[in-house]
Amino acid sequence: MRLRTEGNRLMQELAPDRRPRGSDLASRLAVNQMTLVGTSFEDDVEVTRDVGLRGLGVEEQKLGEGRDEELAEMLSAADLQATLCVPATPSILPVEMFGGATDPHARIEQMITSIARFERFQPSQFITLTGVDQSLQESEQRQIVIDGYRRVSAAAANTGALIGIEPIRARFAREASIVSSLAETALLIEEINAPNLGIIFDVWHHHDSPTLVADIEDYASLFSIVQLGDAPHGSDTGLNRAIPGEGSIPFDQILGALDRAGYLGWFDIELLTDPSAAGALPDDLSAHELLTRASRGIKDAWNARPRR
Repeated sequence: MRLRTEGNRLMQELAPDRRPRGSDLASRLAVNQMTLVGTSFEDDVEVTRDVGLRGLGVEEQKLGEGRDEELAEMLSAADLQATLCVPATPSILPVEMFGGATDPHARIEQMITSIARFERFQPSQFITLTGVDQSLQESEQRQIVIDGYRRVSAAAANTGALIGIEPIRARFAREASIVSSLAETALLIEEINAPNLGIIFDVWHHHDSPTLVADIEDYASLFSIVQLGDAPHGSDTGLNRAIPGEGSIPFDQILGALDRAGYLGWFDIELLTDPSAAGALPDDLSAHELLTRASRGIKDAWNARPRR
């Protein structure tokens, strides 16, 4: 990968063998394993290939022990790119839902170890959050995050991968992230000053921002990947996602803005579900039906997007 400038902006580029093989939508659709709950690695490879997606974001917790070489070969044999991969410790500072050590230095070491483990999968990038430690001053948290990302991004560079930082919706940021907007994340990336950092643009976190289209125009050059999950109709739906095209997010407008901004990277289907909150996906929905409907919703929105 390399970082190039466009005007006065930075632009992330994946290494040639980690990019989508074409600029058409079908070549750029992927899913990460956090969407596929209760399934095996073999199941996920099979359904991803059968539905016609081109990438699979590998979750470290699904790798088990002692099978890395076999699973990497399985992914390659299915002609799938490892896209947005998920280390077992995905944040610098703690995030309650992920657990793990509270000491940030231990977390950074765990993340670096995970990144090295993923090298045989040739990932395009890793998903990370800053995390939060309310026992520290904001300035202390920020410096720990900056120093941590410098080390983590150097480790990822050795594998040919990007590090993506995901800003978290303001409602949940207090427990998960010191950045919640694209502008804040871009400023953090500038401070870290590492050559392989990008923004994970999760549409669900930003879809109701009054400046969304302008933000896409300003920061799309920093997007390492775009995550697609719809917002369920109703209130108090927590972290739940709806299948793209079946919720309230105007994906045609967002995809049109991304297209106009020149975004040519991966689209990652991420459908988190919490059965205890409203809007949860049905328990009896098969992975094949889930991904088929998601792909169809994204393609319909892409075809309806406003052109240049």
